[in-house]
Order: sequence, then C-alpha cells, then structure tokens
Amino acid sequence: MLGLVLVKLMLQPALVLVCAHWGFGLSGLPLAVIVMMGALPIGSNALIFAQRYRALEAETTAATVLSTVAYVATAPLWLALLARYFPWGPGA
Repeated sequence: MLGLVLVKLMLQPALVLVCAHWGFGLSGLPLAVIVMMGALPIGSNALIFAQRYRALEAETTAATVLSTVAYVATAPLWLALLARYFPWGPGA
C-alpha cells in the first residue's frame, strides 16, 4: 500500500511533468495546474469500485486515507518545485 501511495503522489506527477513540459511544450500556469492534478491523492472512485466488486476494500480504504494525509506534505513540495523551475503568475 505504501508503494502505491508513493507512486501516486511522487511518480505520477513527475511523469505528468515530463510529458506535459517536454512532450507537449506546456509551461507556466497550465503546466502547474496539470502537474498538481496529477499529484492529487488516490480518488474515491477506486474505493467505490473496490466496494462494488468486494475486492481489497480495506487496502483501498487505507491507501485512500494515507494518500490524502500524505498529500498535505507532498503538495507543497510540488508547488515549490514548479514555482522555482517553471514559474507562473505575475513577473514570471
């Protein structure tokens, strides 16, 4: 479960950053928005599907809660990285 949370909060936004910036040429605010969307915690849809199909419900619940709590720490890191290396806003 911890590996899944790390992949979701760290690897996925990194891949989004690489694809969006160097693949599609995005920069500034559009790049920041799409990377932060990729950095969001595990969504409730995963839990809904787990409950619907009675598969790994406890693990999915734990991963959803853990990723939401961990997002409090990872979101500022992504915002700081984006602001430093891919500036947006006034004066950018």
